[in-house]
Amino acid sequence: MNNENKEIRCTYNEKTISIEIPIDTLIFAQENNPEFPVKITDKRGMLTWVSNNILEFNYNEDDGSTRLTNLLDDLFTEALESGELWLESIDWENKEDE
Repeated sequence: MNNENKEIRCTYNEKTISIEIPIDTLIFAQENNPEFPVKITDKRGMLTWVSNNILEFNYNEDDGSTRLTNLLDDLFTEALESGELWLESIDWENKEDE
């Protein structure tokens, strides 16, 4: 396996953003997790479980958020706070006056 097949990649087109996680990289990372290593004994079972649960992982009934939506919110907050020019804050208090 060459190095390109081991790296997590993020690509986009006009309609979607795709995150590609090589399966062998995911397994390696879990088996070498310094805090809680686990051995994957059934690759297909792992893939089914992850694909069925990743979007709703840690669903919060109060606000409908998940860890994934919180990650995306944090990413955009970081971009705003870092001075990225492709976004700006919305002033919700004054938005109704417009």
